[in-house]
Amino acid sequence: MQPARDPSTSSYYVTDTFYRELVDSFANWQRDDLAVADAAERDRFRMLVEQEARLLDQLAFDEWLAMYAPECIYWVPATPAAGDPRREVAISFDDRRRMEDRIYRLRTGYAWSQAPKSRTVRMISNVEVFATGSDGVRMVRSNFLISEFRRDGVRFLSGFCGHRFVAANMWHSCSNYTLEQAFAGSTPELRQAFERFVQLVERCGQVTVIAQRTRIVLQARVRFAGATVLRDRLRLNFALARKHDAPWLTKIESYGPRWNAHPFEIRQTTEFDALAELPALLCESYNDLLQQRALHRE
Repeated sequence: MQPARDPSTSSYYVTDTFYRELVDSFANWQRDDLAVADAAERDRFRMLVEQEARLLDQLAFDEWLAMYAPECIYWVPATPAAGDPRREVAISFDDRRRMEDRIYRLRTGYAWSQAPKSRTVRMISNVEVFATGSDGVRMVRSNFLISEFRRDGVRFLSGFCGHRFVAANMWHSCSNYTLEQAFAGSTPELRQAFERFVQLVERCGQVTVIAQRTRIVLQARVRFAGATVLRDRLRLNFALARKHDAPWLTKIESYGPRWNAHPFEIRQTTEFDALAELPALLCESYNDLLQQRALHRE
């Protein structure tokens, strides 16, 4: 069985097929004959767009990113007609890996354009909802006005934004994904092992467990640990500001000078008993990234 791939570490899903579907989705979608007239449905999507604006104004980047599907794209075209990002320059074309990189960099204190951090206020208006060829997919257009307050003055940015919303449990959707679904193809022993892992983490403080289509995330203020469910084993990981060597850890992956992922694998609950240093390492991870001491956060 091939291991599950993590969109936080690889752009595996950004394929030619993905590009074609992206371009098709945002071509000829703002049409009067596709406009949704139901006020309740329009209001539901308006609330989601307004929630996104509020989270960004609050610098709640983890909560903002959690609104997106695991395999997502944040695309800012450079031309009015958008076109094809494979053939035209884009101001921004970020997959999940790049989005998480940007969030990490903002927290390092070395993003000089954001030192000090901007304060923003977003105004959302003219929200329109459009039907597609699928009942579970809606396209949403909204206008925005961003007031950015900086030390050297205030600037205003305006434009419109297009969202592609996908119903829960469809492709490119992570909403309402459950632990039961995540463990559906595994053994009961793996679910018990995961619960033991969560118990060890909860000794360090309050934790939120978020099941997604390709992984399970453990986060406090930020994501600091997680799991990938395979058929016969769990691939667990936690992040540290430093690198820690131990024979039970597999290859350490670094995503910045102070963010080092430490993966390891477990097949049954009893294997945790041999990892005497794990509880202390999990609490180190929790404290490093929750309190942002390792990221020099004020």
